Amino acid sequence: MSSDPRKQRCVVVTGPRGAGKTRLIQRCILRLLEQRPETVCAVVLAEEGRTRMEGFMAARPGFALRKLFLPCFCCPGRSNLAGELRALVEKVSPDWTFIEMPAIAAVGLMPELDGTVGPGSLVVVCLSEAWAAAQRENMMMPFQTALIAAASAVITGSDDAERLIDQLAAGTLPCATL
Repeated sequence: MSSDPRKQRCVVVTGPRGAGKTRLIQRCILRLLEQRPETVCAVVLAEEGRTRMEGFMAARPGFALRKLFLPCFCCPGRSNLAGELRALVEKVSPDWTFIEMPAIAAVGLMPELDGTVGPGSLVVVCLSEAWAAAQRENMMMPFQTALIAAASAVITGSDDAERLIDQLAAGTLPCATL
C-alpha cells in the first residue's frame, strides 16, 4: 500500500460495545510512545457518534484519526476501508495503524481488510462479559464464532490485555504492514 520502506504495522481491534476496544488501543499507543516517543500512530474508527478516542487522539499532535462510515452492517464492504487507510498513510505515514470496528461489521470487513493490507492482519477480539459467558457455554452466534476463529488474539480480561500490549511493544507479535 505504501512505498515507504518503514514498516507501518496494522492492528485490528474488534468486539462488542463496552468490551474495552478503545481502552486497549489507547493503552497500546501509550506504551508504544513510552518506549519510542517518536512513534506515530493513526486510528481508523468505525463507530457511530463521538467516542473517547477522538479526544485522546486530538491531544497527540501529528497523530491522525479517521472515522469510517459504515453504510450498513450487512454491506460493510461499501465503507471504503482501503481509501481511508491510504489517506491515513499519505497524511501521517504512521508507524502503527489501529482499526477499531464493531464486531457486527468486522466479519464483513475482514475480506476487504485482507485485500487492502494483505492476509495475516493482527486481529484482536475483545470479549465483553456476555460474550465470554456465551463462549464458555458454547452458545455463540455464528458471526461471533467466525470472528473469534479469525482472531490472532482474544482478550478476556486485563491480564490478556497486558500480555498483548507487552508483545506489541516488544515487536514479538506478527503484524501485517501497510
